[in-house]
Formats: sequence, structure tokens, C-alpha cells
Amino acid sequence: MKTVIVDSSLCASTLRADARTEDIKGYLRALSNSGIKYAELDFRTLMNFRELPKGIGYIFRVVDPMFIKITEAFDFSYIVVTLSDLRTKIKTKIPVMLELPYVKNTYKGVLRYAQQMLGGMVTAVRFCDDFGYKDLDETRKFVSELRNNIPLPIDFCPKNTRKTALDCALKFTLSNADSISLAMPETNFYASLEEYIISMISFYDIIPNGFDIREFFRAILYYKRIFRNPENADISRIFDLSERDSRMMVNADTGEKAKFNMIINNTNMLGKNFRSALEKMIKSTNADEETFEALRDAVKYFDASLCSDSVLYDEHKGFLN
Repeated sequence: MKTVIVDSSLCASTLRADARTEDIKGYLRALSNSGIKYAELDFRTLMNFRELPKGIGYIFRVVDPMFIKITEAFDFSYIVVTLSDLRTKIKTKIPVMLELPYVKNTYKGVLRYAQQMLGGMVTAVRFCDDFGYKDLDETRKFVSELRNNIPLPIDFCPKNTRKTALDCALKFTLSNADSISLAMPETNFYASLEEYIISMISFYDIIPNGFDIREFFRAILYYKRIFRNPENADISRIFDLSERDSRMMVNADTGEKAKFNMIINNTNMLGKNFRSALEKMIKSTNADEETFEALRDAVKYFDASLCSDSVLYDEHKGFLN
């Protein structure tokens, strides 16, 4: 496999408040030992280090030109600059990766503009976009045309809109793209690195050159120790993922697209159960009498309409089809 993998987890996710620097270093070492070539960082992560662990290349996401000075204290392979960062001239000796949305026939002019605004040369381009669904032949043609028009390494960062990011990442790899940017968890912005690796091995019997799956699983364990992921327990996110999944499904008998339906037969019972849970919760608290009474009154006036059909169906028509 020729495609280089960039792990962007340290930009995509929020570190735990109690994350230890040694565990972050352990995560980076495990990525390096597993065969991941680059880790993308922002200034939040750099605040944990005086020196970056060796063995893996680092890409710094500028976020704001004011942070460019930070790059002088560390050894970076690239800095990522977006169009919004170019509102002022940026002077740097570090190779620049220019991040752009993909808009056909306009990137050449943008590249020329970026070269004028940068003291350092643009040495790579990242296209960060929702590339939509393409079959493998279309993807290969797309990658080939970009290569013919841009004489620089091209990194692809497929956004997770409409849940096509993983599909795009796999097809870009099968099309021998120079590199792809992923993140360990599933986010709205990046395809899941974990799902990508498992899919490449399971479905295509392809593994990156020199890849060590044991070290990769070690990186997953470190990931769970240093990042916080409250969204995993978010019921609305589960509904959203299920609804998006259903868009990809077709009834095998009729050929019609599947629909995601949720039916609550007795919303009054739902409201009653919720009140009961709140009452049990406040009884278990050690609050003083005045606070206890205030909490009990709040439960008494709980608005059961939050569980009603009008909210679930009428006001958000289309959300649950």
C-alpha cells in the first residue's frame, strides 16, 4: 500500500482534563510503531510538551497566524495553512501544506495566491471536502486528473458528511492517493482511522507497508485513556447515525429506499417514567431542605410536552421521516 496515513486525532478530539503527558507520548509512540507516518497537532497538544517524541513526523495546524512562532520550538515536517490563515503574510521556513475545499478549476489560482502570501513555498496540498459517492473507477480518474494538474503531493481529508468519508478514504487508497488524513474516533470532520484500518485488512486484505496491528491496538487503548468522548453516549447522535445509515439501504423486494421510523405509542407513559426517575434522583441527594423543595417543585412542573408527538414529529418534520 503506497498511501501515507496522517492521524489527526489530536486536532479532532478534546483531551481529558486529567490526561497525562506520558500517556499522550505513549499514544504517539504506539502510532509510530504501528506504521502511521504523521501525526497532526494543534497548539493545545503542544502545551503538554517541551519536546516531541521521536519516530513519527509531525504536522502543525496553524489555526491562527499568531501561533506561527510556536513552530520555531519544535521539529515539524509540515504546517497546515488554510485560506483564512492567509489574511496576513506568513513567514516560515517549514514546508507548507495548503488546505483547500475542492472546487473544480479554481485551485490553480488559489495556489498562485497562496505562494504570494507565504514566505515559505507550498510543498503539498490537502483537499478537505465532502467528496460524495464515487465508484472506484471514478475515484481513480479523479485522483489521476488532480495529479496531472498539481505537481505536488496531494493529501485527501474526506469529511464525514452523509457518512461517505470512510468509503472515500478506502477508494482513495485503492487509487494510490499520496496520503489521507483520518482520526481515531468517528467525528463529523474526519473518517475513522480505526474503521479504516479494520476495513482495509478485513475486506481488501491490504495492510500498510510495515504496519504492526498489535501496536495499533495499543494506540487505541491509549486513545481511550487520553481523550474524552461524551458524544458516544448521546442518544440524538445514535438516532442521527441510524437515520443516515438508512439512507444507504434499499428494500431488496421493492427497490424502494428504506426509511427510519420511530414510534412512541404512549408519550404520557414516557413523561411519567421520566418524572419518576427525577424524583428518585433528588431523593438520593444530600441537599438541604430548601434546595430539596425547589428540586421537587421543578419536577412537579416538568413540561411533559417535551416528550410529545408534536416535538418529535411536527416541529422536526423529516428528522424521523
